[in-house]
Amino acid sequence: DYHVPGVESLYEEALAHRMDLQSTEHTVEARQKDVTTATAAAWPSVDIFANLSQTETDSPYRFGAQKSGSNSFGWQARWNFFDRLQTWTNRSQAKAQARIAEYQLQQAKLNVQVEIRQLHNTLVEAKERAHVSRETIIQSEEELRLASERFRVGAGTTLDIIVAQANLANSQAQEVGALCDFLIAQSMMYRAVGRTTAWAAPQE
Repeated sequence: DYHVPGVESLYEEALAHRMDLQSTEHTVEARQKDVTTATAAAWPSVDIFANLSQTETDSPYRFGAQKSGSNSFGWQARWNFFDRLQTWTNRSQAKAQARIAEYQLQQAKLNVQVEIRQLHNTLVEAKERAHVSRETIIQSEEELRLASERFRVGAGTTLDIIVAQANLANSQAQEVGALCDFLIAQSMMYRAVGRTTAWAAPQE
């Protein structure tokens, strides 16, 4: 089956299944979170604390036993107002890393798109060559039949039959070559879109 899916559907499938693209997307998300983390140091922080303690002592005397307890709680706010611009420097570096990750993701998507389009063109070319070879085979078989018929009635020679047989073999070899090229490109396309199973033939 020489079924070739469309370029857009192949590209969408690659975006959904290729692990390298998914890994790059996760890297972009992580770098964007680094920007938030680097900015957090510029904001004030609040600490809340609580403490509960109890003490009890025993004594053989009636008034010797003691029991005491204490509770404490509170909160504390801190704001590192001036840190020699270290926070903003870290934030700028994190934003730069995020932009680099986004560029790498876009570049990876463009590379995948180019790869898929090239393989798609190879598939279409091999498909067309196989169809042309099939038509050539039909013509070569007819020429061989006619050459054999002319030889049978004495109007042809053995050389005509040999030439017709050679043409038929050449047409069959071209069809096999086109089929091999199609299967190789198809396997490369499976890898390019992140698939491990064959495409389903279109329903008539």
